[in-house]
Amino acid sequence: MAQNNINGTINIGATLKSGDKLFSSWLSSSGDFAFGFQQLPNNNKDLFLLAIWFNKLPEKTVVWYADTPNNPTPKGSKLELTTDRGLLLTDPQNQELWNSNPIISQVNMAIFNDSGNFVLVNKNSEKIWESFSHPTDTLLPTQVLEKGDVVSSRASLSTNFSKGRFQLSLGKDGNFVLNSINLPSEFTNDNYYIRSTDNTVIQRIPLREISFVFRSSGACGYNRICRLNVDKRPVCECPRGFSLLDVNDEYRGCKPNFLQSCEEDSKSLVESVYTFQEIKDIDWPTGDYEVLQPYDTEKCKETCLNDCMCAVAIFRNNTCWKKKLPLTNGRVDDNIEARAFIKVRKSDFPLENPSSSSMTRNRNVLIIVGSVLLECITQIIHCDIKPQNILLDESYNARIADFGLAKLLLINQSHTNTAIRGTKGYVAPEWFSNMPITVKVDVYSFGVLLLEIICCRRNVDIEISDEEEGILVYWAYDCYIEGRLDVLVGNDMEAIQDMKSFEMFLRVAIWCIQEDPSLRPSMKKVMLMLEGIVQVSAPPSPFLFGSNI
Repeated sequence: MAQNNINGTINIGATLKSGDKLFSSWLSSSGDFAFGFQQLPNNNKDLFLLAIWFNKLPEKTVVWYADTPNNPTPKGSKLELTTDRGLLLTDPQNQELWNSNPIISQVNMAIFNDSGNFVLVNKNSEKIWESFSHPTDTLLPTQVLEKGDVVSSRASLSTNFSKGRFQLSLGKDGNFVLNSINLPSEFTNDNYYIRSTDNTVIQRIPLREISFVFRSSGACGYNRICRLNVDKRPVCECPRGFSLLDVNDEYRGCKPNFLQSCEEDSKSLVESVYTFQEIKDIDWPTGDYEVLQPYDTEKCKETCLNDCMCAVAIFRNNTCWKKKLPLTNGRVDDNIEARAFIKVRKSDFPLENPSSSSMTRNRNVLIIVGSVLLECITQIIHCDIKPQNILLDESYNARIADFGLAKLLLINQSHTNTAIRGTKGYVAPEWFSNMPITVKVDVYSFGVLLLEIICCRRNVDIEISDEEEGILVYWAYDCYIEGRLDVLVGNDMEAIQDMKSFEMFLRVAIWCIQEDPSLRPSMKKVMLMLEGIVQVSAPPSPFLFGSNI
């Protein structure tokens, strides 16, 4: 409901208040757009964003937001349309948070157009401020990007509305320019030199103070790979041996799970320290620092192995491209017919944060297991996923073993009927109800495996007197729903120091062990959730008839 809002016109003195269900937004004349306070999702119920959004879509997609110093605003904040200041945003203590400066004449009213443009006009109906002239991360139809205007990416799609790593602006030649900002720390000591025609240095600029044009990290961030899924939508992944730099900001890129150092490598035999992960049809097409030809695959790997700066070697058409970190614009392309050799450590090496090494390794193992499980052209139901059937080599590369109970599905087959298979404690409930069996039975077993890893105990412990506590799937969900995660982690300091990641893993596991197979995510989605690419929502109770049956 809108206050003083008739046919998209807002009068002086009209106010909105965050958290007020009656007066929290103004509507455009058709109601297509809303301007006001939008409550942030998930656990941010007391935080609001002053924004413009599509009002008639199921998802209230934000197309503009006020660039306040401390986004978002607290519950009880007020927006008022004033004569001399235009739009004025204050917090519950009446401290100013934001206003629609610059205002060069007195405001007579506001007009909210069906184009999504919020306009302030004077008594002569002349525009003195409009949201279209202050773009954030979206351009709407009919919106014009003037020279000097900048459209910035958002740090996070749903919760973090600070400026992200990419900026789109209009260059002097009238062409769009894509800039990348916030370069990683590796570049902070490098410099850019402006030289005269005789090569004399005129000015030295630290590289961290400039932007690259058309030379960014790519849409997925540094050291990542972008590929298209079956819906032709981009999916970002870390290569093997790498993990997200920040689980709360998926577009900051990936970091290696080991330290690569020329000083350290010079003290040891590189053959005993490094190995290569080979992946077909991927490339990071920019950032080559050396190109060698004619070369064969073995010579390509050898030269990268013995070069302490080389992180990846790309081999194609008898040519070897050597690349160093950070890797940029990573992509999957079936047409390039290339082979990437990613250099990784054979064994553990101290991380930047040693306390998280075990947690990182466990997650990487789970992601690798998930990427192997059913990712074949011929669908395979393993039927016996459990810790004993997950083998690790010295580099913690996961291998799924014992396919003796596995069931093959035809290309056009989605389910099968078969007698009960598997190990007690890991068997999905549908095995016992004569329901058709699908790949979701392996998802259930994977969820139990995930619970065992994060809770550091067996699925069934007969030595525990409490029957429900003795069965991990019941006990874990009870602790989760009651908010007693500290009971689950016990004295595990690593988990205690990173309870946010622990709760995320727990939510993924609970989604996997849903008794209703249709509620379980696919293994692909499980992988994306573990990677931090897909947000993990709060799961429902996994038990159709309660946990005490």
